Amino acid sequence: MDRYVTHRNEINKTATVTVYLVPWLVAIGLTGAWVAWVVAAQSIGTSVDEGVVDPGGKPFLYYVCHGIGLVAVILAGILAAINGQYKKLDGLTRWAFWMLQITAITWAAAAYSFKDYASFKAFGATGPFVWMSTVLIFAGMDKKIWPVVNKVVPWISDISAILAIVAVVRTHKDLTERWLSTPVYYMVLLMWFGGWTLLTSSRSRGLKLYLRSIPYIIFSFLTVVTKTRSWLVMSLLLFLSYWFLNKPTIKNKCSEVSHRVKFCAVIFIIFFTVGFFLKDPLVRSFADLEERALQDTRTGQYVEFFSDVQVADLLLGRGPNGTWNWNGRDYQYFDNALLWMAFIGGIPTTLSYFVLVILPGIKAFGSGAAEINSAAVLLLLWGLACTGFSTYSNPSLTPYSYLLCLLAGRCLDSFADKRATIKKIICDHARPKVRMLKG
Repeated sequence: MDRYVTHRNEINKTATVTVYLVPWLVAIGLTGAWVAWVVAAQSIGTSVDEGVVDPGGKPFLYYVCHGIGLVAVILAGILAAINGQYKKLDGLTRWAFWMLQITAITWAAAAYSFKDYASFKAFGATGPFVWMSTVLIFAGMDKKIWPVVNKVVPWISDISAILAIVAVVRTHKDLTERWLSTPVYYMVLLMWFGGWTLLTSSRSRGLKLYLRSIPYIIFSFLTVVTKTRSWLVMSLLLFLSYWFLNKPTIKNKCSEVSHRVKFCAVIFIIFFTVGFFLKDPLVRSFADLEERALQDTRTGQYVEFFSDVQVADLLLGRGPNGTWNWNGRDYQYFDNALLWMAFIGGIPTTLSYFVLVILPGIKAFGSGAAEINSAAVLLLLWGLACTGFSTYSNPSLTPYSYLLCLLAGRCLDSFADKRATIKKIICDHARPKVRMLKG
């Protein structure tokens, strides 16, 4: 008996340790991936020739941090799943999770050799670990991680905003290739990290709120500097979402309206102050944006894509090594993440990723809880970006992809809580009737 009690105590201690490990692993994963992102951003220039894009071609520090981040997020997800989060999923989401993992493992076994793993190719944007990292949704379902996440994300946002401004001031006043430039790297990152920092600032007031809005302001500024139309629209949608999520109630309507006016005034003051010191690049950027406003820059890519790729190829995909002919060269990416997923892994990959990461945001939108609504908004905007609305974005082994998986987990956890509440109500309602029958 004593031996049995000792064994149970050891199991409980192990479970307690793993529960407390998950928040730290999430923090390490986000931070490691972010440092790798910064190293990559700071290692490129203003033209494609200066970019570092080949497997194994980035600085050594990038691969160290990238690896640490990947290992940490996968461990965090696995431990959270073992600790009970997996049991909270509904049947459809469980199906989507396993379909994504099976598809990834199957394609990896068929397409990659040992050499691909040794050269870091398999750890890249089309490799199996992109889909395996979605195990992080289970960590997002763990409520204990969110106090940690809500401390780490604002710090990452603030430092990234500073680095972005430094990059624009020093070397990127005139971007020759905006799609592969340091400001674009920070712009994409700040959309999601700065967006979460802004949307979850509803309870902040005064100086704290204004500080939390700075990453968003810098993001909006970068959309102009990099002359990206779709991301400029995304910045407006993000601001409208913040406004929608913080609608004043009748009780505090006057104070809330006054607060909003001050908030908008501060945003414009900061934006134009930054613009004053970077007047020349801003003038050129606005002129280019005006010129490109109604230009169709996407149809040609779709025409070339479907002239080389048959619809049947999208059913099971061409695999992680698949390419298509674009302007006479083999190309592996496409400015529509949903099509890109089908091209790489087929319809099973696209549908399972949609159900696992994007659908929770659609279902949770308007739930009433402030943090859940904030997560839902970013997942909805991510779904919009995946349709091809915004370039430079695909599911990947990047800090913003990890954050989006965590947000999906946050929404999935809220569904599990609702199901548990409904079940409890039904059980409590049925219990008196059972007693009466027994009596």
